[in-house]
Amino acid sequence: MSLETTALVLHKRIDQAILIIRGERVILVTDLAELFRVATKAAKRASR
Repeated sequence: MSLETTALVLHKRIDQAILIIRGERVILVTDLAELFRVATKAAKRASR
């Protein structure tokens, strides 16, 4: 996969992970962990 294609796929995945809750754009820690390829526990700890 080319770098441009990879970036496009990643951008699409991020767009799909963003939720709108009470007018705020949020991303769940599970989706964040998946994007950064880390354990959910590590992503949760880093977001504090």
